[in-house]
Amino acid sequence: PKFLKRKYKKQSSINAKEAAKIERTVGKLLASYYECCQVTGCGFSFPKGRDGKKGNYVEAHHLQSLADDGKDVPGNIAVLCANHHRQFHYDDAMLISRTPKELIVELSGKQYRINIDYPI
Repeated sequence: PKFLKRKYKKQSSINAKEAAKIERTVGKLLASYYECCQVTGCGFSFPKGRDGKKGNYVEAHHLQSLADDGKDVPGNIAVLCANHHRQFHYDDAMLISRTPKELIVELSGKQYRINIDYPI
């Protein structure tokens, strides 16, 4: 199994043009998953803003961080709820298997399926 934890070998420095590209890619992914966590069966979300009209709060996680030479492409980004995103950063996340449509990862000794069949 491959550990998915960031190595923290260097900090990423990007210019404004690269940052804008990342935001566009992430924005498309968030919209394509209806602002829901890609972990199968998760269901955890909460609305952004007081009136909930700004959609649900989710976060984008680079499976291989940009600082560790990861790419800013849909196949390297997972849309996660805040809980699963923290788990990826602070747990010993392991990649068990990967197909073109799904990742199976282990977090805290439990296996999770992550849908990566990107509709964009």
